[in-house]
Amino acid sequence: MTGKSQEDAQGFLLEIGVEELPASAARAALLQAKDLVAGIFSERRLQFQPQQINIWVTPRRIAIFLEELGARQAAEEFAERGPRADAAFDEKGKPTKAAAGFARAKGVKVEDLETRQDGGQQFVYAVHRKEGRPAVEILPEICQKIITSMTFPKTMRWDDAGLRFPRPIRWVVAKYGAETSSLAVGGLKSSSKSRGHRPGSGEVDIKKADSYREALRKEKVIVDQEERRSLILEGLEAEAAKRGAGFIDPKGELEEVIYLVESPSVQSGDFEERHLRLPDRVLVTAMQSHQRYFPLVDGSGSLTNGFLYVINGDDAFAGLITEGNEMVLKGRIEDAE
Repeated sequence: MTGKSQEDAQGFLLEIGVEELPASAARAALLQAKDLVAGIFSERRLQFQPQQINIWVTPRRIAIFLEELGARQAAEEFAERGPRADAAFDEKGKPTKAAAGFARAKGVKVEDLETRQDGGQQFVYAVHRKEGRPAVEILPEICQKIITSMTFPKTMRWDDAGLRFPRPIRWVVAKYGAETSSLAVGGLKSSSKSRGHRPGSGEVDIKKADSYREALRKEKVIVDQEERRSLILEGLEAEAAKRGAGFIDPKGELEEVIYLVESPSVQSGDFEERHLRLPDRVLVTAMQSHQRYFPLVDGSGSLTNGFLYVINGDDAFAGLITEGNEMVLKGRIEDAE
């Protein structure tokens, strides 16, 4: 942060709460949001460090968090060039009629004219400076600009507000430090109220921008997709090890599963051993292309009759979910057979 003390800077949060985003829309948000946000804040002359921009995406939210955002716009300066310095001042350094006329035309005092070099020559300049506005005053328009500037491969309209987005927007949280920014987007008004895990879960009051991630973690929402990736990988490795096996992901389904869950938990299931006589490609396709399961392999790399899968949330009903997944996979394999 340049030009601002640590005391002046505050964290900034914008959370766009939505109905279930497809993984393709989640990836599209990640690809564009950081550059988009940096550009909009730069245009508004608010001070920040690009490396402090965090973009977090789950199936139900797109969150933008800046660790430190300057409290006020940088002052704006506009300089207008006038006559050459040797024409603007006489031999004694006193302003000439040319300098006085230029200053009058530009609305500045003649003594406030500045001499600057341009192209190897000295000219006088009328310099206009405008103090920046407080960040809290312009953040509502910035938040609106961010939301309406995001683009996606497929969008929809769901009411008469005219806003297009991949899925209906259901809530907006905008915070600068502890202050809630007031804005209206798509017929919704912003607030400090986020949502916990799954539709129907309770509201989560975001006290400060920098408390957002931990406040949602308490409600079983892991907002950082890289943290979810790590948790899923750790779970896959641990569950596979319990079964004396390893897991494979030849079709790269992990990159989609990350954006299908907010609170990942890895579980395992089985299919009948007799199906192992089918070609590996058939079994892998049934497990991955259709169901996003992770096949299990033995020490020699051969498929076993087991698989892993990721659920979104509490594993209290994992047994019932596993039965359902096994039944679906059985049908897929039998169709293939």
